Amino acid sequence: MKNNQDQRLQEKTKEHILSYIHEVEKLVSEEFIFRNQKISQGDIAEKLCVPTSHIVYLFKYHSKISFSEFRMNSRIHDAIVLLEDGFLNSKTFDSLAHTTGFSSYNPFFSAFKKITTLSPQEYLKQKMK
Repeated sequence: MKNNQDQRLQEKTKEHILSYIHEVEKLVSEEFIFRNQKISQGDIAEKLCVPTSHIVYLFKYHSKISFSEFRMNSRIHDAIVLLEDGFLNSKTFDSLAHTTGFSSYNPFFSAFKKITTLSPQEYLKQKMK
């Protein structure tokens, strides 16, 4: 723990951490919260009816990645599922980017390539083989 505030948060959250993790995962997989471009840790805390500091603490001490990385990974996972479900049969890559919570295609493309090491087009071609 880096400071007294974090130590106090540890005491307040220690018995709830596993349920927080489960609830955040549920928000991601069932409610697709990261499709909202502006979703924040505060928004997640509000949905879970807990203080924002508890969600910040969760990502700071109980996650191997930051909240931003988690959000990006979740969005790319969502995009992959949509791709594999035929999203592009009737929509564009730009639409896919917006649907999964990215502000435009460029950040989506960069994040997709960072996570999968392939561009969205390359990924799709590889999946079609």
